[in-house]
Parts: sequence; C-alpha cells; structure tokens
Amino acid sequence: MAAVRRAVESAPALGIGCMTLYAFSFDNWRRPPDEVQSIFWLLRAYLRLECERPKDRGVHLEVIGRRDRLPHGLRREIERAEHATRQRRVLHLRVAIDYSSRDAITRAAVGAFRALSLHDRSSEERLRSLLAGTLVADGGEVDLLIRTGGEKRLSDFLLWESA
Repeated sequence: MAAVRRAVESAPALGIGCMTLYAFSFDNWRRPPDEVQSIFWLLRAYLRLECERPKDRGVHLEVIGRRDRLPHGLRREIERAEHATRQRRVLHLRVAIDYSSRDAITRAAVGAFRALSLHDRSSEERLRSLLAGTLVADGGEVDLLIRTGGEKRLSDFLLWESA
C-alpha cells in the first residue's frame, strides 16, 4: 500500500494524468482459494483505508475488469470508492481487478460482430468503442508500462492500449 501511495501521490507532479495498476489478474483465480481471499481482503482494506487520501488529492479511482465474480463486499467497496472520487480530475487511477485483456478483447469482438450492421464506422473504431465502453475503461494509449520484479512480458495487461 505504501508503494502504491507514493506512486499515486507522485504521478501528477511528473505529468502523469492516467495510471493503471494491476491488482488481480484473470489468471489469479488459479491460486489457492485462501490466497485469493487474502488478496481480496487486502484490496478491500486498501479501498477502505486509502479512499479519502486520493479523493483529497484529486484522484478519480476507477476499477476495470470483471466484477461479476468478485465477492459482494469487495464490489460494494469498489462502488463506494468510485462514487466518492468520480468528480476528481488531477489523476485518473485505474485499478485492474479480475482483468484480462484477452477476455476484454474477446467480449468486445463478439459485441462488435453482432453490432457491425448497425454502425457505419470502421471495425477497428467499433472495437475500440466497445473496449472503452465495456470491460476496459477509456484510459487512452499507454505511454509507459512498468513491470515490477524484472518481468519483460505484458502478461495479458492492457494489450490493446499498449499496441
């Protein structure tokens, strides 16, 4: 939490207007159940304890990813934090929970193919619109992607935006 706090507090001074943090991936469901529950407990604690701090600093918090599989208490905490920060404009902080770029792109593509006849925009534009409007928040293009722990791969994180 301390590392996230420092990054969020430093971002605006560095000219960063949108930051996305990967908190729980789609693949993390494969972890042992007690570990998954511990991660969810930490996420709830972070949202509960840290929500006022970003709000006071002008941070708009938004969670991207699937919510339908998250515990009810965590979903409620997410909604509370998003609502409390929705009017802030200094930094758009996106937290990816139960997130998978592959899943988001697949769902958007299915929607695009169903709706293509209803729109006269190009397929890529329609797909971008669906990605922005469904599972992936419209955070724009990725200027910098930092992987901690020395990883050199994207790991199913913001594939479309990083392209």
